[in-house]
Formats: sequence, C-alpha cells, structure tokens
Amino acid sequence: DLPGTDIHAFAQDPADARRLYALVVGAGVLTSADGGATWDPLPAQPPGVGGHGALATDGAFVYAATAEGLLRSSDGGATWEPTPAQPNGMLISLAIPSAAQQTLYAGTESGLAKSTDGGASWADLGPSDVPVLALAVTASDPDRILLVDNTGAVYRSTDGGASWTT
Repeated sequence: DLPGTDIHAFAQDPADARRLYALVVGAGVLTSADGGATWDPLPAQPPGVGGHGALATDGAFVYAATAEGLLRSSDGGATWEPTPAQPNGMLISLAIPSAAQQTLYAGTESGLAKSTDGGASWADLGPSDVPVLALAVTASDPDRILLVDNTGAVYRSTDGGASWTT
C-alpha cells in the first residue's frame, strides 16, 4: 500500500529483515514492520527530505541523507539529529555493512567517504571527482565495495576503498 512507486531510497534493518524504510517522492519516508505488506509514514520526517535522499540503517540508527545533510534517528524516526560530523560534499547515497557496527559509507558528488565511528568523523576514500550515485557494501566483507557513477561506470574496491578498479 505504498502511496507511489517513485522510490528514491530504500533500506532494510539488518536486525529485523521485516523492517523496511522507503523514501517515496511526494510522500516522504515510510516504514514497514511486515516486510512491505503495509506501510506507514515515519512519526517525523527527516528535515530537508524531498524527492532526493538516501537511507540506511544499522538496526540501532536510521540514517537519512537530505538537503540538511546526514541525519540519524535512534527512535525509529520519531526524532532526528545531525550526525556529529558531516562528509564532504552533497550526499547522494548511503550504505552500512551489516558485519561492521558503526561503519557508514556515504557517496557524494565527488567520491566516497567512510566513517567507522557512527558519523563522528569521516575519511575520503575516492575515487576522486566521481559522483557516487549508487553504493553497495558486501554484508560479510565491509572492505568489498561497489559503486556506480553518473555515467553508469561500476567501480569496485576489495580493500575498503584504498584502491579502485572499473
């Protein structure tokens, strides 16, 4: 019963596979507790959320990349706060490897950033000047990263972003 099919972000809770989050254009961020059979709006929308955004969750926090920056909620979307630090550049995509608590990858218009402390600090990983439109991290190996740029090129790193191949 999603209010639309123009979904711009999606996340699944690694601690509860039936808990889903979706950013639907015109409706905001919705959540499902039953694997997508029914959907409800979050108690409070992340500030700055619109048609563009990214979502990720590690089970403890739900993260949202919006026009306001990178935000997080520890109460299922009832309240939102900025992460302690922000990655450099406009946020486009997010990913959290389920095997690494507190690790968060953020795709920006100029490359990939990584936090290993829940967003308290960030390191730029590259590839330099590459807009990261889509991002995935292998669940069992947080050093194995795939990203897609604005031309459709796919980049891969098997060493946590220290080096990249296309």
